[in-house]
Amino acid sequence: MKALREIAPLPKLKWTLIVLFFSLTLYLRQNHQFFINLILFLTYKGNPQKINLKHF
Repeated sequence: MKALREIAPLPKLKWTLIVLFFSLTLYLRQNHQFFINLILFLTYKGNPQKINLKHF
């Protein structure tokens, strides 16, 4: 919280950042499978034969 206060000294800006952060974490939690697929795709881009197709 101290770092957040230093980044956003204005209370309104601080609360906006907090709301954005929590909405982003909720969004990521709901769509975690998409991000896992994206990470797997980016990880195995160089070696397509390693991709486990059941993940997609």
